Amino acid sequence: MSEVSQEMARRIEKGTEWVRREIPFFRDSFASVDSEWKVDRSRVTEADHGISDRILAGIEESFPDDDGCSEESGQDGKRELKARFSWVLDPVDGTNNFAIGLPNCAISLALLENGFPVYGWVYDYAGNRLIHGGAGRGLFEEDRPLKPRPPEAGGHTPIGLQFPIPEAEVERLTPLMNRERVRSLGSGTMEGVYVALGFLEGAIDYRVKVWDIAAFMAFFPETQTVCRFLGESPFPLRSFDPEMEATPYMAGTEEFFRRMESIISFR
Repeated sequence: MSEVSQEMARRIEKGTEWVRREIPFFRDSFASVDSEWKVDRSRVTEADHGISDRILAGIEESFPDDDGCSEESGQDGKRELKARFSWVLDPVDGTNNFAIGLPNCAISLALLENGFPVYGWVYDYAGNRLIHGGAGRGLFEEDRPLKPRPPEAGGHTPIGLQFPIPEAEVERLTPLMNRERVRSLGSGTMEGVYVALGFLEGAIDYRVKVWDIAAFMAFFPETQTVCRFLGESPFPLRSFDPEMEATPYMAGTEEFFRRMESIISFR
C-alpha cells in the first residue's frame, strides 16, 4: 500500500471509530437533552456540543496537521483551510427533530482532500445504522457493502424539498409541489443520503450548509447521483465559518433532472 493510501486508510479507520463511539450517546440523548436557539434561529443541544468537542479532539490528537471544522465551533471555528486533509462535522443534523423526538436526524462527518469530499460517515438514527463510503471505495452499511435501491420508473419515488422555501422561489416551485410526491424530512443530511440510496428520486434544498452536505457528497460519485449547485459550489472548500451562507443544490437521477426541466427551470 502506498503512503498516500495508508494516510487515507488511517483516516477512514479513525473516522469510523469516532462516529461509532458517539452512537450510544446520540441515542441516549435523543429527545432528552436541553436545547437553546442560536442567532440564525436554528436549535442547538448539549449533545451537539459534546459530540463536536470529542470528535474535534480526536482529529487534533490523531492528525494534528489536519483542519477540523464543526458547525458548533462558534467564532473559534472560523478559519482558512490550508491542510491537505480537512474534516467537516455536523454533530447533530436535524437538531429540531432530535430535540423533540422525531427520528429523522443524524451525525454527519466528512473527510475532504484538497477541499473536495472524499469519504463520508452518516449515522442514521431512524435506521440505527452507520452509512459510510466514498468514490472508488464503495458504500457501506456498517461493514456490509450497500447497494442503492433501483430507480422506479414513472416518477413514483418521492422527491425531497426542504421548507421554508425562499419567497422568490415559491411561485417557480408551485408546479412541482402540485404534481410530485414531495417530502420534507427536517434533516438535510438524511435527505441527501436518501437520494444517494434511491429512497428519494431527487431533492431540491435551499437551506443546507456545507456541514449538512459534505458527507453525502462523498457518496454521490459512488452511486452515480447527479448533483448541481443552484449558486456557487462550496467545493473546493478553502475556508470555514460556522456562520457561512447556505449552499442550495439539487440532486437526483438523470430522469429526475429531465422531469424537473419539463416542470420548472433553474437559472
